[in-house]
Amino acid sequence: MRKTFFHIHVPKTAGWMFWDILEQNFKGLMKADYPSPSFEYFAPEGIEWALRQYRYTCYTSHAIRLSSIPVLSNHQMVACSFVRDPVKRILSSYFYCRMIPETGSWHPSKTMYLNEFLDAMLNDPEYTRLPLDISQEAYIRGSQPSQSLESIVKQDFGKYHLFPTERFDDALICLEKLYPDEFRDCSYGERSNTSKKDQEVTTEDLDKIEQLPWIAKDRALHAFAHEQINSLMEELFPDEVSLAAAREDFAERCKSKREVKPDFQNKAPISRRIRSAVQTIFKG
Repeated sequence: MRKTFFHIHVPKTAGWMFWDILEQNFKGLMKADYPSPSFEYFAPEGIEWALRQYRYTCYTSHAIRLSSIPVLSNHQMVACSFVRDPVKRILSSYFYCRMIPETGSWHPSKTMYLNEFLDAMLNDPEYTRLPLDISQEAYIRGSQPSQSLESIVKQDFGKYHLFPTERFDDALICLEKLYPDEFRDCSYGERSNTSKKDQEVTTEDLDKIEQLPWIAKDRALHAFAHEQINSLMEELFPDEVSLAAAREDFAERCKSKREVKPDFQNKAPISRRIRSAVQTIFKG
C-alpha cells in the first residue's frame, strides 16, 4: 500500500521550519507550492489526480485542507498540522506581512496601523479574507461542515496529527518515532526569526482581538492540540526515562547542526535559498 504524507499548512505557524524538515527527509519526493492563494483549497479530485500522475510521497501546501484529501483503498494517507495560540498568530501574521519587502505596498498591513487594522476586521468580517488568514479551525477543516474537535482528528482517509507550535520539538520527536522510515532525522539548526514589530501592542489592541468571532474556536482548537500531543507522547514514551532520553538525543542532534562551521555546512535547503533569492530581488 502506498503511503502519502500531507502537511496542512496553517500560515504563520511552524510553516517555514517544517517545510525545511520535510525537504530534509523527503528530498525530491516532496512537492511544495509557494506562493499560492491560501484562501483557496484543492478539491479531493485534484489530489487524487496528482497521486495518480506523480511520484511524490509528501505534499505541503497552503491550499490543502482535511476536505481536500480523498479516501483511496490503495493509499495510506497521513496528514498533520501545527496550530498556534490564536492571539499570537494574528499579531505575528500582521507584523510579518507589514515588515517584509515582498508584501505589496497596497496591502492593508502596510497602509494601516494595528489598531486601524483590527477595527477594519471587526467592522467587516469579510475584509479579513484578503489581508489575513483567519480561523485556524476553519482553515484546517475546509469545506467540511462544522464538527466536534474529536471528529477533526478522526478522518476516513487515514491518520491525522494535530500539533501545537509551542511543542514543535516534541512533535518532531513523535514523527520520528511514528514514521522512522520517512522521518529519519527531524533535527534542525537555527530556529526561524520571529516577526519584527514597529509598534507597541496595547491592551486595547488585545481587547479588540478577543472580540474577533473565531478566537474562541481557535483557542479551543489550540488547547485540543496540546491534549493530542500529550496523549500521543504518553503512548509513544510510556515512562519519563524514555521520554527524557528521546528529548536529550534530539537536542544534541540540533546542537550539532548549530555548531557546524559555516565553511563546512551543506547548502541551505531549497526553500530557504528561494526565500533568500526573492528577498534579494525585492530589495534590489
